[in-house]
Amino acid sequence: MEAVKEDVGVKGRGATLKICVVVFFLLGTCVWAILDTPWFTARIIRTVMSRQMSNVQLRDLSIKTQHFSFPGKVALGGVSCKVLFNGRADTLNVHQVILIGLETLFFPKKALALNMTGADVSFLPLRLSNVEASVAILRRDDGLFIMEGPVSIKKVFWDKAELDDLSFQLLGDAASMELRNIKGALYGGTIQGDARVVMAGMSYTVNTDIKDVDIAKAGMWNASLSDQLSGRLSGHVSVVGRGEELSNITTDWRMLDGSSMSAGLLSLLTQYIPQSREKKRLDALIKAGGKLPVQLLSFAVKTETPRHLKGEIHIKSKDVNLQINIINDINTDGTLMSLLGYWQTYFR
Repeated sequence: MEAVKEDVGVKGRGATLKICVVVFFLLGTCVWAILDTPWFTARIIRTVMSRQMSNVQLRDLSIKTQHFSFPGKVALGGVSCKVLFNGRADTLNVHQVILIGLETLFFPKKALALNMTGADVSFLPLRLSNVEASVAILRRDDGLFIMEGPVSIKKVFWDKAELDDLSFQLLGDAASMELRNIKGALYGGTIQGDARVVMAGMSYTVNTDIKDVDIAKAGMWNASLSDQLSGRLSGHVSVVGRGEELSNITTDWRMLDGSSMSAGLLSLLTQYIPQSREKKRLDALIKAGGKLPVQLLSFAVKTETPRHLKGEIHIKSKDVNLQINIINDINTDGTLMSLLGYWQTYFR
């Protein structure tokens, strides 16, 4: 009798163990199914973003495809959403995002790898096309994330201006971002520099050097510029601002020997030039709508106050024995668009 009871007990424990295995298997399957569901991933992304960047909201977040691999790799395809920031609603579309090491999110000082390809971002008037990134994301002791890694952008559009093959090293967190070692191609020339953006209020500092921009190609952005000037342009730009408001700008541009400018730009100055053979030649060029060869054409702008800038223009031409130095005041409403409008009006 005791042997029978013992046998029944063993069989009972065996049945219980089998039931537990089945239950755990079903639970594991359910958990796996949940983890491998786009709507669950979208929920996690929104939650993490809200905790890391409270002033940024993701709306209409959609993930077309997802594949989860144990213990913490997920591949997302066809990601799109609206990004709400500072009262604006911009769009983000990504061909593929691969996250490797999701389990490290629970452990400080462990890196998560993010690889992104084929992203298109629209922050009008700024648009980014075919963005690729390979970023390491590190969780700090305070729970915030640090991001670091290379980013490349095939095309950058700002209004009608275009920048090609932009690349930089990204370093930042939810509070601020640094773009180091910026490189790119601009209308046959190059651009290099660095930038820093503080998310609160979107304040920024930008320093760039631009070399050998072909004015003829830049005419695709501003036709009046290529109508008035020809040659290659190099310069430096330093900007400190917040949104569209510029608190400080220092910029200088130079065109050297082999360049030319529309003689009509000097029409208001000819009355101050003494009568001579050179003046007659300049008057004839102005009347014919011709261009004047120059050995030097430079212009610079420097902030005096946020709404008052000082501009300088220097022109040297051996053809008409001309050397001009002009200093003028520029009054703006303190925005980048008004400053660009000033220069567009000047060269029109």
